[in-house]
Amino acid sequence: MRYRNLPDLVVIRHAEAEINRQIAQLRFGMTSFADRIVDSAPNWESPLTPGGVADSQTIGTWVYHNLPWPDRLVYSPIVRCQETAGHMGMQWENWHQNWEEDVSARERHFGSHNQVNNPQETEAFLSSQEARNADPISWKAHDGGEDFFDVAERAKLFLGGIQGSCRTTLVVTHSWFIWALRYTIERIPLDTIREMVLDPSQRIGYCDVFQYSSEGPGGSEADYLTWARTIRLPDPPQASEGWEYLNAYRPVGAAELLSRCQQR
Repeated sequence: MRYRNLPDLVVIRHAEAEINRQIAQLRFGMTSFADRIVDSAPNWESPLTPGGVADSQTIGTWVYHNLPWPDRLVYSPIVRCQETAGHMGMQWENWHQNWEEDVSARERHFGSHNQVNNPQETEAFLSSQEARNADPISWKAHDGGEDFFDVAERAKLFLGGIQGSCRTTLVVTHSWFIWALRYTIERIPLDTIREMVLDPSQRIGYCDVFQYSSEGPGGSEADYLTWARTIRLPDPPQASEGWEYLNAYRPVGAAELLSRCQQR
């Protein structure tokens, strides 16, 4: 499906939360077994780190001074997204009631791993890493976990809901939801998504901004989102820099399909 007449999109990943920091330490062996009790708050309620607060303020200042004012502001209801949105402080104070929770833009549900705050749950989380790395697209945790396809369905619902609604939408959300939006908008093949997710150089960092527009740098306008750019700290580009044309809707021929299969 191609989504005609979508508003321009500014998609921002939340800043670093305490649970992100502690899980990173666990994965890279930076804590001892005795210290492997992660943030006492569940995944959904973990607050930003002090560095996360500072990054939220920095990217908020850049967004306010360099991007068009959004007509609609959306945030995932998870605490780290609410805090990121609040600390961005973009001086749209008279728009505070327009911040709108969007459950479809929430984090991928990690089932039993959503609350890694006792030794048993922490060890179960760590032991799942091999399976997750083997297939991050199809993997899902026990007790209600989601795979990537579940998140992609929510991304489609989100895009359908904002279709034709306004000129510009800004959303503060999570890395897996951003992957799902990229998969849907840019038509990135699943095999490529899988490779990108596992490639450290392709990682979606905290406060990374993905901007999509139907208006090209020269002022021409299309019915679809046809231009994109990525904005990263600490040195965001000037407002006119970094745009690339999205050749996302090229049809795939039979020969290419067979070639892909032979490469497996």
